[in-house]
Amino acid sequence: MITLRKLHKWLGLAIGLQVIIWVTSGLIISILDHDIVAGNTTKISLPASDALGDVGRLFPISQLQGIPSNEFKQITLRRLDDILVYQIDAETSKHIFNAETGELVTITRTWAEQNALASYQGKGEIVSSNHLTKGAPEISGSLPVWRVDFNDSLATRVYVSGVDGRVLVHRNRYWKVVDFLLMLHFMDYVKEGSFNNVQIIVVGFAALWLSLFGMLLVVKGFTRRDFTWRGLTR
Repeated sequence: MITLRKLHKWLGLAIGLQVIIWVTSGLIISILDHDIVAGNTTKISLPASDALGDVGRLFPISQLQGIPSNEFKQITLRRLDDILVYQIDAETSKHIFNAETGELVTITRTWAEQNALASYQGKGEIVSSNHLTKGAPEISGSLPVWRVDFNDSLATRVYVSGVDGRVLVHRNRYWKVVDFLLMLHFMDYVKEGSFNNVQIIVVGFAALWLSLFGMLLVVKGFTRRDFTWRGLTR
């Protein structure tokens, strides 16, 4: 039969192991250079321009083909590199059309690689580029994307939006390490992407019970004699 003391002992072991994991992962994360992990050492922030420049005859929005039927949130006229485009934001998607011809704009491999190179200041060269429509665990949302790989010492990977060609993030081998450590640190073992998960809540309540019951055991272990000033009493 499991007694409260045995439960306290084994629960203390489990919580203790998790505390060791938490402290160790947090220590390693704090030691690693944040700029390297975030890809800031290889990334150049590309300036955004809101200037439309010369605007000629525009293609009528009502005649655009392939516009999603779901409710629009916003329609914007802007520049995409040297092309004037309509950006149509729907509830769950974004579409880019050439504002002069009405054609749907497609981000090609060449386009994605050019934008990746423009945002890159490392010493590597492009070794591969892949179009991803699903399964991009290093970024959240923003599919489809182009992943452009460089052969530098950091194994840099640049993610470019497959919708509008924007450079989304730079990733590297250190980011993978920190991502794994954050999973351990926040007990996100099922990859929910949140520290408000069931595991933390359960462990939190278990640690609270462990502390309260431990205090009770400590109090019960004292006697009146422990609080008596020896030598001052007979």
